[in-house]
Amino acid sequence: MDHCWQKLEYINNRSEYEFKYPEQHAFGWQRARREAYREGRHPHISIQDRVFVEAIGGDLTIKVEDNTESGEGIYSEPVERKQGLDDGEYYFADLGNLIILKIRPYQEQNFRYFVFNEKLHQAVRIDKIGEACILLPDQQGLIFSNGYYLQSGELKVFSNLVENLKFEKHIQAPNGEDHLFVFFNEIEGIYVLLPYNLIEQKVENPIVCNGFSLFEGGEMAYFRAQLEPTKTHAIQIWQTPYVGGRLCASDRKR
Repeated sequence: MDHCWQKLEYINNRSEYEFKYPEQHAFGWQRARREAYREGRHPHISIQDRVFVEAIGGDLTIKVEDNTESGEGIYSEPVERKQGLDDGEYYFADLGNLIILKIRPYQEQNFRYFVFNEKLHQAVRIDKIGEACILLPDQQGLIFSNGYYLQSGELKVFSNLVENLKFEKHIQAPNGEDHLFVFFNEIEGIYVLLPYNLIEQKVENPIVCNGFSLFEGGEMAYFRAQLEPTKTHAIQIWQTPYVGGRLCASDRKR
């Protein structure tokens, strides 16, 4: 009887370096320059003459009025050290009705991230923007690894998701209204899939998994790894609107 022998041979890890993540932010940062400083009793920095920020006097404050006689604003939170305007770092991204602020107060280790909604005069802190931030279609807002923020002012944050995620891919369904945003933690090998619907303007159920595939008919198969060795692995299959997707988790290394 003839025997068929199969052999697995390691060649190299070239494909690992061929894969590159897309830009993690769908916009560029601008640094607030010295000419944007407004001196006065309560000095602040003007961002496009539309929102005003400062981190002096023990508080980081965001204001909507160019009024240096008052320290009041629409948002305020404490900083670690008292400081002057020149001591902190202030960046921004102008996205029309939304302005994203990236601020690091004096001698603090991390940046703080805020979204200012000019139409609503609302400011919210969303530090996940620092990892990755992608624009939703039709200028509906922003999406990041654990939630989204809409032009309406709605902020949705999903708890108990994975940390240190990178944006990997955006998949649009043929119907034009369903969009899948894929984030990946390459250290732990965990994916977070955020399916966003333009009509309902929400992510219904995030999917956390260790691998997934999309098939021509729109079927999505995904699995979750177990902490302990096991002989069987459960695979869930969902019918999705992403017809013709042809996406596998392994595509990132091809």
